[in-house]
Amino acid sequence: MGGKCKRMREKMFTAFSEKSDELSEKLTYLDNRKPLYLWVSVYGGFFCLALFFAGVSTWLWPGLIFNSDSVRYILGALIQSQAAVISIVVTLTLVAVQWTASTYSPRVVEVFKRHPNMWLLLFSYIVSITFSTILLTSITGDVSSFLQRFSVFCAIYLGIFLFVTLFPLHSQYDESAQR
Repeated sequence: MGGKCKRMREKMFTAFSEKSDELSEKLTYLDNRKPLYLWVSVYGGFFCLALFFAGVSTWLWPGLIFNSDSVRYILGALIQSQAAVISIVVTLTLVAVQWTASTYSPRVVEVFKRHPNMWLLLFSYIVSITFSTILLTSITGDVSSFLQRFSVFCAIYLGIFLFVTLFPLHSQYDESAQR
């Protein structure tokens, strides 16, 4: 019985590893050949997931009423953290590009400018910060209507998913540094 389970685990691990390698190859192909398609799909998918989870959360808790001070505090913290993250990411990216251009070739700057990943990340953060700021200024009383609760959940989930998008960006640059 124990040997059978071990063989089954090995088969499952092998199958998972093969599928993982196939997915990695497809993503690398898309990143090299059609980067705009890949990264618009990634960021668009995260925006859609934020909308979906906001809708589900609003639907699951229909009687939930947020205190306006709590919502202002959460949105203010979200805006500040997103602004700090994007400033650090942009600064470190520009320093890395400048260092690489001075060490190897100035053509690296052109490669960086043409790749859409950084620009889409920056655009997504700007959209999220702008949305959260508009939402923050529009809150006057308790957040009890469906649209207000949906907007608050959407801002929170969008912030979470945009923080998650930093990891593919990070792993992409780790792989390019190893080449």
